[in-house]
Amino acid sequence: MHKRLLHKDITLLVALAVIIVIGIVMLSSASSVLGFQRFGNSYYYVKRQIEFGIIPGLLGIALLVFIEPSMLRRLAVPLYAVTLLLLVLVFVPSVGEHLDRASRWIKIGGYLLQPSEIMKLASILFASRWLSSRSPDQLSRWKEGITPYLGFVALTGGLVILEPDMGTTLVIVSTLIALLFFAGVQMRVFGTILLSGAIFALLLIVVSPYRLERMKTFLNHSNDTQGASYHVNQALVGVSSGGWFGRGLGRSVQKLQYLPEVTSDSLFAIMAEELGFFMLIPIILLLFWIVRRCLLTAEHAPDRFQQLVCAGVAVWLAVQTTINISANVGLLPFTGVPLPFLSHGGTSMMMVISAVGIVFVCSHGQGTTSSPIRVRSVARV
Repeated sequence: MHKRLLHKDITLLVALAVIIVIGIVMLSSASSVLGFQRFGNSYYYVKRQIEFGIIPGLLGIALLVFIEPSMLRRLAVPLYAVTLLLLVLVFVPSVGEHLDRASRWIKIGGYLLQPSEIMKLASILFASRWLSSRSPDQLSRWKEGITPYLGFVALTGGLVILEPDMGTTLVIVSTLIALLFFAGVQMRVFGTILLSGAIFALLLIVVSPYRLERMKTFLNHSNDTQGASYHVNQALVGVSSGGWFGRGLGRSVQKLQYLPEVTSDSLFAIMAEELGFFMLIPIILLLFWIVRRCLLTAEHAPDRFQQLVCAGVAVWLAVQTTINISANVGLLPFTGVPLPFLSHGGTSMMMVISAVGIVFVCSHGQGTTSSPIRVRSVARV
């Protein structure tokens, strides 16, 4: 095991450890009031994050060290099939848990498992196996490549959007479509898919009164400030009141029941309020540094499957981070997407840590290299 670790990108694990510690500190601050009011324990959310997210994720990395990437390829299909079944089970009344007009969880004892978070990684593994078994020419043909792949994307995204969960659907579908680019699909075909996807997303918003209302709120933050626009306006208050240097750790005003979802969707606003711009920027850069390491690993991975998996994880983390931050600063509507490695959520935390673990397994001593990332290079191996 020691010799295997010598050939891995240890810097990736160091960055992971740093961002996890930052997440624990910020979650402890943001959730203290809410945890005490709801459960009589200021550290309730931190405790659950460690027990159901961080520890399982780290155990997953420890297990992955002993697994060859070829084993991940063999596990891709059964893992996707099981996760697909779990996505169906969330709609079964005796199994699924219905909260806040959504059916996204399966209750196991005192823990809520969210299959859509597992699907983010499961779909990347499945897509990477499928795409790596076909040449770019095959993938660019509609009958052999594009149509079957889009059917898989539609099935995966369709079950998630039915929960309903627009944010997670956007993350999953964006990641899977991006994998077509990395796999070498012709740009003409890729552009057609992107345009079609944008039109379909717009239709999903138009036909849903709830999503349409969110879009109207996004376009006009001053409309219904105590109703539909309340969340985004309070997030903007938190971000703007932090200024350059912040109010200080633990001194957020917005976490005192003014801002909804302070432990998950809105954690970034609390961080901005307490830390300020100068301390927040290094955290954001660290998140995207991890994305960069994933892309660098993708470029140097020994086979197309590993390249696509690492590229998929990079896109997933980048898209999810961008959506969360953009929503908190008013550039996108709130969609319930957590901030990777930082927001509360056991299943989400477990999966992002495990995903970085998979990239670590695919790395080959890249901690000392400074080679530039050639994005399309994964399609030429």
